[in-house]
Amino acid sequence: MAATVVRSASGFRGSTGGGARERAEAGRARVPAQSLAGRNLDRLSKTMGTVGSPGCPQGRKVAQLAKRSFQRKALTTGSVYCSAAAGDGEGVAEPPKYCVVNFYHLVDVADEKAELEAHEAFLGEAKLDVKGRVFISEHGVNAQLSGPEADAVRYAEWIKSRPNFSDLCYRVFPSPGHAFPKLVLRNKALVSLLREMDDLPVTKPDQRAEKVSPQRWRAMLEEASSEKGQPGDGDGRLKPLLIDVRNDYEWDTGHFQGAERPNEYNFIETPVGQDVYGGLGDVEKERPIMMYCTGGIRCDIYSTVMRRQGFKNLYTLEGGIQNYLREEGPDHWKGSLYVFDSRMAVPPHLDSTREDGSLSAVAPCAICGGTAEAPHLNCANVDCNKLFLACEKCKPKYSGCCCKKCTNAPRLLRPIKKDGYYAKLHTYSETDDELKRQREDREALEEKIRRKKAAKAAAEAAGVPLPKKWGKKYLKM
Repeated sequence: MAATVVRSASGFRGSTGGGARERAEAGRARVPAQSLAGRNLDRLSKTMGTVGSPGCPQGRKVAQLAKRSFQRKALTTGSVYCSAAAGDGEGVAEPPKYCVVNFYHLVDVADEKAELEAHEAFLGEAKLDVKGRVFISEHGVNAQLSGPEADAVRYAEWIKSRPNFSDLCYRVFPSPGHAFPKLVLRNKALVSLLREMDDLPVTKPDQRAEKVSPQRWRAMLEEASSEKGQPGDGDGRLKPLLIDVRNDYEWDTGHFQGAERPNEYNFIETPVGQDVYGGLGDVEKERPIMMYCTGGIRCDIYSTVMRRQGFKNLYTLEGGIQNYLREEGPDHWKGSLYVFDSRMAVPPHLDSTREDGSLSAVAPCAICGGTAEAPHLNCANVDCNKLFLACEKCKPKYSGCCCKKCTNAPRLLRPIKKDGYYAKLHTYSETDDELKRQREDREALEEKIRRKKAAKAAAEAAGVPLPKKWGKKYLKM
């Protein structure tokens, strides 16, 4: 009989350049390794001692929980699980090898709508299992995809076969499953800055910075960090200046040594016009400027702005940080790498399928100041939603919140998990006993607090002292 296939993807992290709404969604997309159904199954099995036969009530209960645990597992991993139908035995097929594929190509597109229709037609006919973001505009294409490696690479190769896209370069990175919940294919500005400045000559290579290989970039990093010359090296040459053209929270996860923290929370906030990038106001226009970002597109595009501002010696890292870490390793790099998908951060070796410990971060824990772990969290207080880094102890201690005050907020997003991460509410059934009990306990406590506050107000109005046994904690919201 035909096998039943369960497909799912992990959560979704942000648009290219990183918007606040997308960051919030990604922070909520961390799914726990064990679901409520799995824990209920463990508890029931221990209570019964042995699993009952399928025909008895206890056996049916165990079977139902096992099925739900299996489905939750598919949701958490993003892999494809194949369970044999009844009577065929049980087993899990070898899952496909998933990957994340990133690429962009800056080229004039005469008819962006026709180009979009061509992509839609190809994907509709090929029926590829790819998810992610593909933005097509008059300036070219920008894409981040996930899926089985064969499907993702096939799509990238098809784009390379398109007119004017033969020079497209794409890179493939291992992933434990889909890194995006769905495929978003649309006509849209390639990065947020182009929504405001669509007249930038980004498709003209001579108007952009010079691309340098990871090998040359490493040599330039060593030159920039040398003690010789301030800023020259004694023979008339100017020492390179390194700038990070990403968002401030990306720098907090990891960055090249010697790069100052950006002032911008969003790429669209990067200075344009007469204003220059932070710290460059007094820099000589002839001085070499080394610009880097995750994949390279933000540097390529922002370099056209800096050309207008008079900077003459601009250099960008070919393929971005990802390409450097792949070619040169973690030398001159600190921390982990922030990425705009459900993983949110990857180790310097870029293989997110390897479980080799926690991910290091450069910035300290926002709560206690200790050593933080990547990735970032969004505060579990819905009305706060702050993006922050926390240490291993503070994540569960503060229930995924950014401070003690938020732990007492009336609208906490979802049940806390022991590792400090959350699952989306739709991964839980409303009939789950544990979730129902938590909701009932919370409502009962809130009702008790309301009654106590009303009694306090009435007692104070009547001049009657409050009973000592009530305690102050029941009188606070």
